[in-house]
Amino acid sequence: MKKKKILDFSVVFEPEKRRGYSVYVPTLPGCVTQGKNFEHAQKMAKEAILVYLEELAARREPVPAIDERPIVSSVAVDLAEVRR
Repeated sequence: MKKKKILDFSVVFEPEKRRGYSVYVPTLPGCVTQGKNFEHAQKMAKEAILVYLEELAARREPVPAIDERPIVSSVAVDLAEVRR
């Protein structure tokens, strides 16, 4: 029986205007997907990560280190300050 080695990736889910989510994994450049709703997007994210890692393994490349978690914050701006 294989010993489990769990990697925990940060995943960004961006709502689309019409419906669904665009998804990307900051630690894995180019690892992107989408889903028709949040649950589907989560499932697709896991699948995209697994495919990405399988490709790295096939090329004998290491998995990128998960050094830092991205910080997501809001920044308020006053539209009156925008030059027109």
